[in-house]
Amino acid sequence: MPQAVNVVVIMLLAVAPLYAALRRSRWSAAQTKWLMVAIPVLLFPLNAPIHEASHIVGTLLMGGAIGQVRLWQPFWRSDAPVAMIETFGLRTPTAAFVASVSPYVTDVALLAVGAVLVCRPQIRSAWRFGAFFLVLVLKPSFDITANVVAGSIYGMGDFSQMAGILGGVWAGALQASLLAGGLSLTLAVMRAYGGPEVRGSGGRAPEGRNPRNL
Repeated sequence: MPQAVNVVVIMLLAVAPLYAALRRSRWSAAQTKWLMVAIPVLLFPLNAPIHEASHIVGTLLMGGAIGQVRLWQPFWRSDAPVAMIETFGLRTPTAAFVASVSPYVTDVALLAVGAVLVCRPQIRSAWRFGAFFLVLVLKPSFDITANVVAGSIYGMGDFSQMAGILGGVWAGALQASLLAGGLSLTLAVMRAYGGPEVRGSGGRAPEGRNPRNL
């Protein structure tokens, strides 16, 4: 999938939600700027290795074997080979499906932890918020969205393979469910952290709110 499409997805899932969440935060302007830059950049070396490692685990659990492994793509090169793994010995449709869907099982687990943390009092440390958003919100949401786009528009990737195993209707339902989960958590973070806050360490939180350290 073209890198330009990945950039658009990151703008929608990272830059816009971060701006909405951070523009009224208590954190300093310098911290906010660092988070706005660091989180989208760190997504690239984080997402692909976890995605491909999950494929490896799923393949091995189903009795398959692993050939060539490329865990990440140099995102600054438009012609760089994509992250991928080569699999052998997946003899049944069930085995092939488990190997294909395993990264999204990881994504669902991350989203579930993220949803629990969103329901707790707000994180007070800017850097903890950055780690939370990157790992538990942006990483799974981006992974799902980018692969849904790759399958739906370009006919490639995991969901295209799953459509060949499950059929188009069931694969579409799976994509829609995963996409709804990722986008819902992203919107929940914007709502939870985008409310009015007093910037700076000396200010008081608005009346009725009692944030605690996480």
